[in-house]
Amino acid sequence: MKTIRMLLLLGLAAIAFMLGMLYYYSERPGPSQQDVYVLIPPGSTVGTAANALLAQQAITHPQLFKAVWRLRSTGRSIQAGEYLIPAGATPYMILKKMVEGDVFLRRITIPEGFATRQLLGRLMNDSVLQGELPQDVTEGTYLPDTYYYTYGDTRSEVLARMHAAQQTLKETLTAQYTNPPLSWEKTVILASIVERETPKAEERPLVASVFLNRLQVGMPLQSDPTVIYALTEGTMEMVRPLTRADLKIASPVNTYVNPGLPPTPICNPGKASIEAVMNPQKSNYYYFVADGEGGHWFSRTLEEHNQNVARYRKKLAEQSAQTSSTTTGN
Repeated sequence: MKTIRMLLLLGLAAIAFMLGMLYYYSERPGPSQQDVYVLIPPGSTVGTAANALLAQQAITHPQLFKAVWRLRSTGRSIQAGEYLIPAGATPYMILKKMVEGDVFLRRITIPEGFATRQLLGRLMNDSVLQGELPQDVTEGTYLPDTYYYTYGDTRSEVLARMHAAQQTLKETLTAQYTNPPLSWEKTVILASIVERETPKAEERPLVASVFLNRLQVGMPLQSDPTVIYALTEGTMEMVRPLTRADLKIASPVNTYVNPGLPPTPICNPGKASIEAVMNPQKSNYYYFVADGEGGHWFSRTLEEHNQNVARYRKKLAEQSAQTSSTTTGN
């Protein structure tokens, strides 16, 4: 009887020792000296996951990792996905990530004012996103922003989220601004021009007012970005300044030769530009020209505008002379 009791005690002590060692292993920092990415495909077993972790040197003993899972996972299975494993992560930290599905979020940023061709190019150049893009894409219907995705997501899914985000913005802004000067479709068209005309957010409501004032009295918008859109076939990538001949290009989006708004947007405007059109600053301005510092000078009459143009050209000449002098001095 004493022998049996002794054997039981020894057995329990051995089990307790093994569990203690296993717990110690689960909380011991792993061997990796840097962050690593581990991909767990759908349908993977714990053993498959352990081997993937071993291949990336995130753990040392796959069998012990499996034992930790049996001991500490409370019956939860490992979820598929891509995981970022921090340097020195313990087996339990890794296990916790995987049973909770704490997958690594990747991101893609679409800047405000990106034309749809630019947007599609960025999606196609992302090496992690999968699949092709749909052919039925429409200019100006995607909201620029930073979008998060996980390994396995498709380009079409991310593009659809960009479209849905603009629809959500539409619902929000049309509820907020109940009496905008233009319909939603025309608002987005004008906002796309405002977006490309000025990089300064504080200027956009005033730039919007200039174009709205022009529309009201039947003046042509004469927006250079519409010409650039026509010349570049929607890429918006010009490697030279516009010429007088460029302004005469035969295109429905060219606001120098066509009255009113273009038939479509020329880019995907951001929220600030859309709001600027829906809630423009009150003004009696009909003209604006660059001030040489990223902003613009605004004017009411053509005479004032011509004075500002001369002022701008003089400033450019002075800056050019200063640059030339500095270069010669060096």
